[in-house]
Amino acid sequence: MNTLQLIEELETLVEKSSGLFGKRLVNEEQFFGKIQQLRASLPQTPEAAEQLKHEVVESRNKQPK
Repeated sequence: MNTLQLIEELETLVEKSSGLFGKRLVNEEQFFGKIQQLRASLPQTPEAAEQLKHEVVESRNKQPK
């Protein structure tokens, strides 16, 4: 799973959670599961970081403006 997709899933998790007075109740197990996946998806080397940067730029360039 790619990093951007995991971030979007975290956003969805928060958006769909119960809210009251500007605060949200998020399922802790789901949240930390996504965080663990996110950490695992992050690059471990400078070369991998450069590749990730390239993918993010490509993804942004493909989005409608």
